[in-house]
Amino acid sequence: MGPYMTGFDPIGYYIPNILSWLKNGVDFWHCIATAPLLYLILMPIIVLGAPLTIVFKILSPILHGLLSLSIYLYAVRTLKWTPEKSLSLSLLATSYFTAMRVSWDLLRNQLALILLFVVLALIKEKNDVRGNMTTSLAMVLVVLSNQLVSVTMFAIVIITMIRMFFKKERSEARRTMLTSIPSILLFLLVLYANFRLSTSFTRVLYFPRQESEGRLSIYGFHSYSEMIATVTGFLAYCYLPLLLPALKGAKILKDPQLRTWTLFCLTASFLPVVFARWWYRWALMLTYPLAFYAVEAIANIKHKPHRLYASIALGTAVTVLTSGFIAMPCDRPFPYYAIPQFQIYIPSSMLQNTVPLEDCPHVEDCLNWLKQNMDENSILIVHKAFHGWALLHLNPDQIQPYGYGNPETAAQQALQQGHNTVYLIWWTQGKGWHGQPSAPPSFKEVYRSGDIAIYVYTSS
Repeated sequence: MGPYMTGFDPIGYYIPNILSWLKNGVDFWHCIATAPLLYLILMPIIVLGAPLTIVFKILSPILHGLLSLSIYLYAVRTLKWTPEKSLSLSLLATSYFTAMRVSWDLLRNQLALILLFVVLALIKEKNDVRGNMTTSLAMVLVVLSNQLVSVTMFAIVIITMIRMFFKKERSEARRTMLTSIPSILLFLLVLYANFRLSTSFTRVLYFPRQESEGRLSIYGFHSYSEMIATVTGFLAYCYLPLLLPALKGAKILKDPQLRTWTLFCLTASFLPVVFARWWYRWALMLTYPLAFYAVEAIANIKHKPHRLYASIALGTAVTVLTSGFIAMPCDRPFPYYAIPQFQIYIPSSMLQNTVPLEDCPHVEDCLNWLKQNMDENSILIVHKAFHGWALLHLNPDQIQPYGYGNPETAAQQALQQGHNTVYLIWWTQGKGWHGQPSAPPSFKEVYRSGDIAIYVYTSS
């Protein structure tokens, strides 16, 4: 990616949020609703003068490496696996293409997964008071990192307590319950903050009508049958190479934590719980327990030649899929990632953020042209894909984001607010992404760099 960031969320969400919080501040409810741990870690670094793009380019591989380490240590210390077997697991769990997709831009999710493995290891230990406090703190940090991983953690903790109760380990069950109380209360506070800030926060057990614009039109389903077909197809698409060894390994490795993780995420993938558009993230989190099962299956093959052949076959499949995902450009993706219906959830290539790598220098060129040509009465309206880009190059007062809405509506609102000239940055005609191949005809192109153009709104 050269000097450019990888992933949609860093430039589409993290940068706008960080810059907004630093400039305007943030109230308690907006902060807690966001699960802000990653922001709280990054903001002091940014205040000290570190460039945002460099911070995110460094942060992403660091988090991926820490997740690999946490998986390795969990296998060695909790499951008592050998270092060689644990290293194989760590490599598979973080190099498989779905894990690479998580590392692409789901950085808060990845931070929470690192902490989750710490929590799972601590829960299995018979801790003293200090150990219980450490476990409780780790659980709180998971909640502050990501809501979906938090729900997964609570599902595992609940099943763990139930097992302790039936095994007559009631003191251990009581200890685990008391340890969980701070994180449960914090999670309820996070839910309340989201309800307080958004009346549409939860849509349980029904689908909203398909809208002509907005994000629900991208992630929503028309019916349950459509949802089941899509989710089933996506799971097959993601895990077909792991399926056979994972099924065999699940019969051998009977760890209740990993089984609960697997069953919960599999079930959650098929339910429109909380935000229906997040179902694919539950599916992506199946990567990690399935990696445990796949490695367990191969490690238990009795005949060494067969074990070697199985390892080579799985290693080759992972290498080919991951290399194609990392190295192939967006316009010529590896064939496996060229299926349009799944590109919403897994991009065709990692060589992109909100725009393809080849368009990044042209976005900068167009924004630099705007920087030189915009006056105090002009405004740039920006789609979500270009919001972070614009903030890195222009004064925030010159920018008006319209999210996933209609640019013509945003332009008319800008004129009503007193702006004389309304600019739009988008792809040239027919080249656009995000479901909008061309700018509306009311926008006239005034500058072009590669496949990116600057348009001016003409109300006629």
